[in-house]
Amino acid sequence: MDDKITGFEITNAGLYSTIQDFGRNRSRFFAVPSSGVMDHNAATYANQILSNLIDHPIIECNLSGMGLQFHHEMNIALTGADFGWKLNGNTVDLNTKILVIRGDKLTGGFSHDKARGYIAFDKELQENKVLGSYSTYPLAKIGANQGRILRKGDIIKISEKKSLSLAQAAPVIIKDKNQDIIKIQKGPEWDLLSPSSKRKFCMLEYQISSRSDRMAAHLKTTEQLDLQEYPKYSNCIIPGMIQLNYHGELMVILRDGQTTGGYPRVVYITHDNLNLFNQILPHRNFKFELQ
Repeated sequence: MDDKITGFEITNAGLYSTIQDFGRNRSRFFAVPSSGVMDHNAATYANQILSNLIDHPIIECNLSGMGLQFHHEMNIALTGADFGWKLNGNTVDLNTKILVIRGDKLTGGFSHDKARGYIAFDKELQENKVLGSYSTYPLAKIGANQGRILRKGDIIKISEKKSLSLAQAAPVIIKDKNQDIIKIQKGPEWDLLSPSSKRKFCMLEYQISSRSDRMAAHLKTTEQLDLQEYPKYSNCIIPGMIQLNYHGELMVILRDGQTTGGYPRVVYITHDNLNLFNQILPHRNFKFELQ
C-alpha cells in the first residue's frame, strides 16, 4: 500500500461503475445528455446519511458491486442494491454510516433485488466538473475520472469536505415500492399507436434486455406493438420517454440518452417512477400502468 496516497484505490471495477452526481441540468440545449445518477432517491439517501449536499459526487455501481482499498480514514454509506458488501471480509449494512480506516478493503458481489447501488463519501472527491457537473459521460469522455468508467488501479484522491448539507435532520428512509408495476403517462405520439397496441400496452409483461445501458433500456415482450402512422419529424427526447421503433420494440430513454430522436414517443415515465424503473434487474417481469 502506497503511504503517499490520500484517497482510495479501485481494486475491482465491477461491471460499469462511474462517478455521478445529479447531472447537467441545462446541457440538453447543447445536445449533451444530462447524465447523473440513475436512482435519485437512493443517491440522495446515501449523501444525507453523511450530511453531504444531496448532489455530492458519488459512485454508482451497475448490476454488481466493486472493490475499494482505502488509504485514508473516512466515513462511507452504501445504499440501493444489496451487493453483499463486506469490509475486510465482514458483512456491513446498507443505509448506515460506516467508518473506514487506512488499509480497509470494501468488496461487493452481485445483487438479487435491484440493479444499482451507491457508495457515498464524507470527503471531497478531487475531480473536475464539466458543464457544471461531475457526472461521467463516457461516450463524450467528460466528467469525473477523465470522463471514463472506473477501472482497476484507478486512484481517486480526496480532500476535506468544504460544505455540509443545509438540512441536518436525520435522513428519511424511502420505502421500496412495487417494481412489478411501473406507472406511465401518454406520450406526445400516443395516438400514432394502432388501436390494438393501445389496448394491449398495459396488458403485456415486459423485461429489460441485456442490450440495455445507461443510454436506453431495450424492452422485450411476447407480442409486437405497431404504429398506424409514422412521425414526420424528429423531436426532443428526455429521460423517461419511451419510444417505439419501426421493428415494434420499445426503448426507455435513460440518463445518458440522446437529446433528439425520430421514433414516436408513445408514453413516458415520470421522474419518481423512473427511479423505480432504473432499479429493475434485467429479465425480470413487470407491467406498465397508464395513469
